[in-house]
Amino acid sequence: MTANPAAGRKLHFDRGFQHFAGKQDLGSEIAEGVTDRALAYARAPSRSEPLFLWVHYMDPHFPYLPPSTFADQPEAAACRRLMDEVAGKRLRIAHVEGDLNGVSSRALDDCRALYDAEIAYVDREIGRLLEGLGQLAPPDSAIIIFTSDHGENFGEAGLHFGHGSNVHDASLRVPLIIAGPGVLKGVVDEQVFRLEDLLPTLLSLLRVSDSQLPITDGRDLSARILDRPVAAYPEEPVALAESGSALNVPYFNQLFCGRVGDRSCVNGPEFSLCGYAGGEPSLYHTTLDPHLTIDVSDEFPRERQHLLAASRHWAPEEARERTARTARLKLVEYPRLGGGYRRALYDLRADSLEMEVDVSGAHPAALRRLVAALDAWAATISPPSMPAARDETVLQSLRSLGYIE
Repeated sequence: MTANPAAGRKLHFDRGFQHFAGKQDLGSEIAEGVTDRALAYARAPSRSEPLFLWVHYMDPHFPYLPPSTFADQPEAAACRRLMDEVAGKRLRIAHVEGDLNGVSSRALDDCRALYDAEIAYVDREIGRLLEGLGQLAPPDSAIIIFTSDHGENFGEAGLHFGHGSNVHDASLRVPLIIAGPGVLKGVVDEQVFRLEDLLPTLLSLLRVSDSQLPITDGRDLSARILDRPVAAYPEEPVALAESGSALNVPYFNQLFCGRVGDRSCVNGPEFSLCGYAGGEPSLYHTTLDPHLTIDVSDEFPRERQHLLAASRHWAPEEARERTARTARLKLVEYPRLGGGYRRALYDLRADSLEMEVDVSGAHPAALRRLVAALDAWAATISPPSMPAARDETVLQSLRSLGYIE
């Protein structure tokens, strides 16, 4: 069951489940309602066969509003004022994400405290879920996997209180906990798994026969977590990812913002060229006019022509960052205005914040390997398939997540 409207029936997340409860089916989308529904299903008296239970909590997302029933609430006045401004439509989500005039920086500590409170609240509910499931079967008889689909940016790569429009580790690096019969106890603070490795690993833990295994992009890493000899791998696995696109106008920190079939902008350091599909775009001096109210095309014809040329290299929702990484080194490719990508290699042990310290020259062999892996993977997804017109159900789901306004 899932409280996430973007992980429901519309996108076929219900396939293969005998019972599926999406956001519209839950009595409450906050964590208490999700836990209640999950336990009610697990406790059904007719249940006699093994249970596979997927529970997707949604609470730790902006706006950060832990429920009033949760006692451990920070005051966080600056962040609460910021969220009131957004709720009252006096401030746009894109301006929050892009830190317009420092509006998000000033609330950074308070918003982080509220985000932590939301996590603590969900942690309590996960504890209640596990306690309830433990009453139905011995805890050591179950395989339990805890992870997340993304993290959250708090200023990293210029993004505030959001995720997905870049490939910074703030969004990509997520926790993973696996417990179950024979699983070793311990903590590893480096890249061990990729999310695509979870399916083959789980099937191996369940002793599914080789003849029944589906073809997957991931690898079975069960030997790494069980009390048996670790399987030998020829090379350290490379994790590959592509960012989402910045769907909200006006979020100027990315090369492109906006949506296919709607308003979009190509963004330079000071100016943005914005328009609708098939229409004549307008030029805005976004450092002086972040609300896009005055077309300055006549005053800055050279800047307009420069951005117009750049817009021919990329389509809306096409200019995305992409990355290939190992536990230590991370290659990032950033779209350029003139087309193509700018590359940078980061040493995550020395530069965990990815602060533009490019170490490509110090690791030529690793760079070649990561470039080759990223090029081979990108060839399977490039050119990006442009989404068809989204219906109102999908648009409403994106609005509820803050991905569009």
